[in-house]
Amino acid sequence: MHGTPPPTRPIIVCGMPRTGTSLLGQFVKKSGDLVLFPELSPEEVPALFDLLHQTRTALEAATWRGFADDAVDARVLELLRRVWAAGRPLDEAEDPDLPRFGLKQPNAELAHERFREALRGYPPLYLYTVRDPVAVYGSLLRMAVGGDVAPREFLRRLEASLDAAAAIARAEPEALSVVDVDRVSGDRASRLSAGRRLFDRLGLPWTRKAENFLVAWPAVNRGEGNRGDLTDGEIERRVADLAASRRLTRLRERMTALVAG
Repeated sequence: MHGTPPPTRPIIVCGMPRTGTSLLGQFVKKSGDLVLFPELSPEEVPALFDLLHQTRTALEAATWRGFADDAVDARVLELLRRVWAAGRPLDEAEDPDLPRFGLKQPNAELAHERFREALRGYPPLYLYTVRDPVAVYGSLLRMAVGGDVAPREFLRRLEASLDAAAAIARAEPEALSVVDVDRVSGDRASRLSAGRRLFDRLGLPWTRKAENFLVAWPAVNRGEGNRGDLTDGEIERRVADLAASRRLTRLRERMTALVAG
């Protein structure tokens, strides 16, 4: 260990799958001051929490070492930094001066309570992405992400995601930043302005790479092609059913309110 790392708040990019989490993750990494571990499978996230819990329990029980609470948390943080930086090249993986770390994990907002418990003194900052639900649903079906999802099930998942994000905002408003991917994709000037504000809020240094990434902002998850088992006609029918749902209208209103903060 290279000494006690400074307290820091991990950055977690989350939101429904196909809403632009990968795109936003690529952007925040352009600060050069952040290691963003690629998304884990749903099975791996609980295992990481269990590892943190076991480490904390073992250190807290080692009274003969005289670990104070903050020293325990510092060591757990260092472990987390190293675990989430494991995807880096070996010659960089143990950089003691690496100041920030994070995770790109769709639907991590649903595990907010577990993240808060596991990180204790280092509660995460969430970057929550939203996008037109109809486009998201079509992309999910065409990319075969999340299985054979019927419109009603998709709306249930969307509502659960919005509930979780709203709960974070109520408990700790400064911990949640909501990015409307459709809005920032449409206008370069507003995208650059929003990007700078986001970096300021997260305490990340603004770089030329970040600016260039925003200027060349690629299209987000169009869902072109068809990798799943559903026919194009069935996908179109399901998307039309979703678009006609009254429940969708209410959920869109909730998304707009969440973006407005």
